[in-house]
Amino acid sequence: TSPPPPLMSAVYRAFDDARESAPYGSEKWHLATYLRKKAERLFKSYVDAYKSPPVPWSDAEARPWEGAAAATDGHDDRCRKQGIVGRKDEEEALRRYEAE
Repeated sequence: TSPPPPLMSAVYRAFDDARESAPYGSEKWHLATYLRKKAERLFKSYVDAYKSPPVPWSDAEARPWEGAAAATDGHDDRCRKQGIVGRKDEEEALRRYEAE
């Protein structure tokens, strides 16, 4: 696993400092332990919820430089305006261009 970002490292450090400054088993120690675990779980669930699935190399989106812009013979600005660069619908991009 990768290390947490600086903000979360600071949050974890604050809870660790609170635990170290309190006597073992005290209310402050238990609260700091609980809140650190809660912060870890919330951060992990947030990261897992918004993690992008990997794109296989066979998918055209993994190679945007070979996308619809290349299929339209240099008319990539029109394709970008229509929102078709990097998608799988290169044939649709050609049909739209030819219809104009």
